[in-house]
Amino acid sequence: MAKAISPGYTDTALEGVGSISTPYAVLNLAADFRQLPQVNADDVQVTNLTSPTDQPEVFRFASTTRKDIYAGTDIEPAAKLTSTSGTRYLLELRQVHAITDTSDATYRKLVPVRIAITLDIPKDIMWTHVQTLSLVKRGVAMFFNQGVNDSSRLNDLLHGLLRPKAVSA
Repeated sequence: MAKAISPGYTDTALEGVGSISTPYAVLNLAADFRQLPQVNADDVQVTNLTSPTDQPEVFRFASTTRKDIYAGTDIEPAAKLTSTSGTRYLLELRQVHAITDTSDATYRKLVPVRIAITLDIPKDIMWTHVQTLSLVKRGVAMFFNQGVNDSSRLNDLLHGLLRPKAVSA
């Protein structure tokens, strides 16, 4: 008997939407970024050399071992893998943006912003980059309204509207 991984869901097709192309930033890591001094092997930070020193852009890539990936879930013991260990990956971006005024050259305020994505992945031969990509795509989908690739969902979030428009209350 061959084992297979199933996410457990079946998506209902959206009429008129075959697929959505989600553009992401094209970074020239080799030309623009350098690694910052490393504290430990499981935590790497790279900084953008094109950013002003008072407006740093830093990407962080970290991993930690998780002794029990089932902690905090209600999965029955009989349904758990033999090995309960896994890895938590943190991918983080920190930036500082400047607000200026074209009519007042002395006006300049700095605003820090941050995004962090955490992946909790089991240490199991069945779990691969294929399942991880599917997980990432579904996670990123939370930043968009159903069937569109625009900023309307982000606008809703910034206005305190947490529930996606397509989800009934």
